[in-house]
Amino acid sequence: MYQDFGGDALEDSLQEGNTIGGGVAYKVGKFTPRLQIMQVDRKEDGAGNDAEDSLNYALGLDYSLGKKTTVFAEYAMLDNTDGIEDTDAEANAFSVGLSHKF
Repeated sequence: MYQDFGGDALEDSLQEGNTIGGGVAYKVGKFTPRLQIMQVDRKEDGAGNDAEDSLNYALGLDYSLGKKTTVFAEYAMLDNTDGIEDTDAEANAFSVGLSHKF
């Protein structure tokens, strides 16, 4: 996936930039492991200030309980490669859930 975010409203702001990423999943019986990776590249603002670029990872596992019901777990990590004042900042999250399609 590629996304370019910009336009007149974001021109010369730290919100302007692009994202590139992808994901894979493979079903093995009732299990489906998943992996996603995204790279966010933000442009400099009009004053020459550099924005935070980041690399995002997500690793998950789905388990099918039936035709319409799935439980899932996912671990995600955000790595700000150019964090505030060039410090490396990270954020982690773990989620679990249940999905049912009606």
